[in-house]
Amino acid sequence: MRSPESTRTSRRAERAAPSAWPLRAGGCTYAVVPDAATLAAATRPPLVGPDHHPLYQPTPGPQGRVPHGGNATFIETARKGATTLTTPPTRGFFGRRHADRDPRLPPGQYDTGLEFPVLTAEVTPRLDPQTWTMTVDGLVESPRTWTWEEMHQLPPSEYRGDIHCVTTWSRLGTWFGGVSVDVLLSEARPLPAATHVLATSTTGYTTNVPLDHVTGGQAWIVWSYEGEPLPREHGGPVRLLVPHLYFWKSAKWVTRLTVLDHDEPGFWEQNGYHDLGDPWREQRYQGD
Repeated sequence: MRSPESTRTSRRAERAAPSAWPLRAGGCTYAVVPDAATLAAATRPPLVGPDHHPLYQPTPGPQGRVPHGGNATFIETARKGATTLTTPPTRGFFGRRHADRDPRLPPGQYDTGLEFPVLTAEVTPRLDPQTWTMTVDGLVESPRTWTWEEMHQLPPSEYRGDIHCVTTWSRLGTWFGGVSVDVLLSEARPLPAATHVLATSTTGYTTNVPLDHVTGGQAWIVWSYEGEPLPREHGGPVRLLVPHLYFWKSAKWVTRLTVLDHDEPGFWEQNGYHDLGDPWREQRYQGD
C-alpha cells in the first residue's frame, strides 16, 4: 500500500508532466516520459501489459502466462530515454545504481547478496538418488548411463563463480560441486556431426545448449552447493550447471543429455526465450 506522501508525490508528478504514461509496478507508480527519438528507435512492437502501457513487455510464457513471478523488462532502447520517476525504482526493474555496480554483474542484473531465489516452471519433484540415473545418448559412439554411485566415482570437479538469472538477479561467488560434463562426453564420444545437446529433466523439462558451450570446462552435473547437498528447491539432488549462460539453461533435476546435429528448442526457448542466453549480451528473448 502506498503512503499518503507517495500518493501526493505521484499526483504532483502527473500534474507536472501530463504527457507521461503511468506505470504501476512493485507498489510504486512511475511517470515514464520517453523522448520521440527513443520511441522511433524502438524496434520491437509494443505489447499490451497489465496497465496497457506501450513500453511494458511481459516475459512470454505458455498459455499467455508471465513466468518467473511476473517478471517484466523495458524495451532496451526505451530504457535509454528520459524518465521522470515519482518514487525510487525497485532493483527488480533497473538493478543497483550504476555507481556501485559490481564489475561481475552483466548488464541489467543486480546482486541478490546472500539470497538464492527459487524460480521454477514446474512442481518440485522428490527424487531418490538411489533410483536416479544420468544418461548421455544421441549422436555418440557409446551411449552411457551412470547411477548415483557411479557418478560419484568419476573425477570430481567444482565451479566457483557467479550465476545469472534472466529475471535480472545474479548470485555472486557461488560454489558448486559435482563432475564436469567433459568427463561424461569423453566416455560417450560425440560424433563429428554433433553440434548441440538437449538437456532433459526428470520432470520432462528440456533446454538446448550448443555443444561448444558445455565443453572445455564450461558445464557440470552438480550435487552440492556451498559444501552441502544441493537443496531440492534448487534442483537437488542433481542439476545441470552452465553458469556462463542465463540460469534457465542449467536444468534442475537433470537426467539426460542428448547429443544432436541440430538445435532443438527446449521449453522456454519454444516460448520466446533466446536459444543461447548469454547474459553479457542480454540475450533474454528471441531476436536479442
